[in-house]
Amino acid sequence: MPHINPSTIPPINSPGLLYHRYTPVKAVFATTIDFDTAGSQPVADGTAIDTLYQTQHASFAAVSPTGSAYARYVGAGVAYSGVNIASIVPAGHPQYFFDEQDGALQVSFHAPVRSVQIWAQGVAWADGQIFFGTSQAAPYMNVLDAAGNLLQPVLYPYRWSKSHPDPNFGKWASLAWTSGDWNIAYLLLSSSLPTSQDPGRVLAIFDSLSFTYK
Repeated sequence: MPHINPSTIPPINSPGLLYHRYTPVKAVFATTIDFDTAGSQPVADGTAIDTLYQTQHASFAAVSPTGSAYARYVGAGVAYSGVNIASIVPAGHPQYFFDEQDGALQVSFHAPVRSVQIWAQGVAWADGQIFFGTSQAAPYMNVLDAAGNLLQPVLYPYRWSKSHPDPNFGKWASLAWTSGDWNIAYLLLSSSLPTSQDPGRVLAIFDSLSFTYK
């Protein structure tokens, strides 16, 4: 075996010697919460989901007023996926859709999040059925950072109109946004209220939340 003279090995800070400092790369994950199962267990109608999905780094609550969030059974073909949707309306009520008059559904993330997607559907409420204009009330997803700053509003793309009906209104639509940083901390989900000149009330349904985190 050849002999190596230690005096010939340059020190680590020698000019011309290139080296790289190792920086660990944190893995990126993607997850979907469908409100039908938690782990391998089915979720029953009216189950409070506030902390049900903490292992997937998300919690849920009703705000304005404060309360619980719920999985609500609506059946296959009504839900975007499976049979349940997410709502702030508890079981025992005749409706499961809502707007700002009822409050909002808040999603809190417990890991750095960069991209989010939820599926939304608009529902024309009874008072909107007699309104002949085009309502600007619509379901939305507001994306916020940890300080509560609005990063991006995302609106349901279709509008209710009795006189000029949009054939896409009432269909499921993706509300999605990707940030330039891992700074998404909250979502607020609801449907905006109509104005006095725009009295058609539109309620919202939400299902199947997906996001990337690290």
